[in-house]
Amino acid sequence: MDVQKGVTVVIPTLQRYSLTTAVSSVLLEKDVVGVITIRGKCTPQQRNLGLAGVASDVVLFLDDDCVVDPGAISKAYQYMEENSLDALAPRISGGFASSPTKVFIGAGIFCRTEVAKAVSWDEGIRRGEDLDFAWRLMDAGYAWKYWEGATIYHIGEPRTPSVLKKDTGISSLGRLKEKHAARFDWLVRHNSSVLGIKDTTKSRWKPIAEGEIAQ
Repeated sequence: MDVQKGVTVVIPTLQRYSLTTAVSSVLLEKDVVGVITIRGKCTPQQRNLGLAGVASDVVLFLDDDCVVDPGAISKAYQYMEENSLDALAPRISGGFASSPTKVFIGAGIFCRTEVAKAVSWDEGIRRGEDLDFAWRLMDAGYAWKYWEGATIYHIGEPRTPSVLKKDTGISSLGRLKEKHAARFDWLVRHNSSVLGIKDTTKSRWKPIAEGEIAQ
């Protein structure tokens, strides 16, 4: 089967109110050849299910509380083509508990479809699954780059409450630590916000103590 040139956007969703805004921000973008939304409670599983239906050469994994800067998809796609990249981390900016970052995060990841299918998403990791995906992509030797020329905004509101419970978060982070010990320890030492759980009493993320994380 011939691979279609262009970008398919895969959006896992909990049916947040912001889903409509996320979809609207990509529908009319040049080089977007399809949009797939998958409803569920396990984000990596949703991404894998959506990925299975992608027929284009590049996929953009986008969260349902994000919007894409006008023209960013075409810019990223062209940049990947010109630089023979397998994956691209766009600039993520704005919103609650979010700031410009120079790493892969699930809010927005561009990837060659064949590479994404080869790496796939670990469905046993419900928090930090984007780090696991990116680290395994890097370890496999794929060409990737962070690029500020494409921006995705993490709007964050309005949103439904997170379904990620403390036990799930600790279990996921334990698996992340087991698979990527050195990198995980670096995150702990630098007090990364990745190591957090939902504080339902204050509706915000707070750090998990290292001792709580499953060995």
